Formats: sequence, structure tokens, C-alpha cells
Amino acid sequence: MNGATAIATIVATLVGPIVAVAITLWYQSRDQSYQRRLSVFRSLMQWRANWLNPEWVGALNMIPVEFSGRPEILSALTMLLDKLGDRGFAEGGDQLTAAYARAETAFIELVQKLARDLKIDLNGFDPRGRVYAPTGWANEQAAIQSLRAETSAIFRGERSLKIEVTKGRL
Repeated sequence: MNGATAIATIVATLVGPIVAVAITLWYQSRDQSYQRRLSVFRSLMQWRANWLNPEWVGALNMIPVEFSGRPEILSALTMLLDKLGDRGFAEGGDQLTAAYARAETAFIELVQKLARDLKIDLNGFDPRGRVYAPTGWANEQAAIQSLRAETSAIFRGERSLKIEVTKGRL
């Protein structure tokens, strides 16, 4: 073995593992970043029929963190947040329907941009179309809201709590 070959062998022996570890760490970091962004996308899709779900809200709030440096996505998020802040949601009736339609359109645009960024082919899938949400969820939410309203009225002194005392019954 001549001197040049010996030096090349020593350098390869020392540098090779270092480069391999660096490449592995780079790949793992990149994969972890992708997995976090994918988790945000999955939460948005999973709960797209229930915008009041804390996981859906949390996923929206993580977009600036996980998709920083992606102005197209951040712009779509800003548009959606503006639509979700629409006064029509508080008004009810036709204003609520119109506000929801505007927010839904902005949500679909955001989802499409997220999918494109993550290289997910939605293949013409419309996130509005096929979604399962049990009617029991809506009924439960309505019951909880009614209970909160009634309880608040009692505590504010606007309503009284009816108590009946009956003889012989516990």
C-alpha cells in the first residue's frame, strides 16, 4: 500500500461514519418535521365536521409553527381566520349560513394548499362532500349549550331554580 492510498483509507475511515451520521440526523429531522406537519393536516381533516373541537382549533393554531416559511399556506390560514371571525357567526339565521359558507370555502382552500405542500394527492376529493359526523354530536352540543345558558341565568339571578318538596319521597 502506498502513502496516498493509506491516507485515503484513513480519511475514509474517519470521515465516512461522520458523514453517515450527519446524513442520518438530517433525514430524521426532515422526517420529524414532515410528520408534525402531517399531524396538523390529519387533525384538520379528522375534525372538519366539528369546528368546535379543541383538536381542530389546536391544529389551526399550530399551522404558523409547523408551516412557517410557507407564505401561501400562512396567507390561506389568515384568510380562514378572518372568515371565522365574521360577525355572521354571532348573528345567526341567514348571516350564520353565509358566514359558514365563506369560512368553509376558505377552509377548503387551506386544506388544498396543505395537501399540496405535503405532496398528498387529494385526487379530486372534496373535503366538504363526504364526511361523517353523528347527529348525536350536534344534539349533545345543543344540550350542553342550553344547560350552560340556563345555569348562567340562574347564577345571574335572571331565573329561579324550582325546587319541589314532596312528602314521602326521597
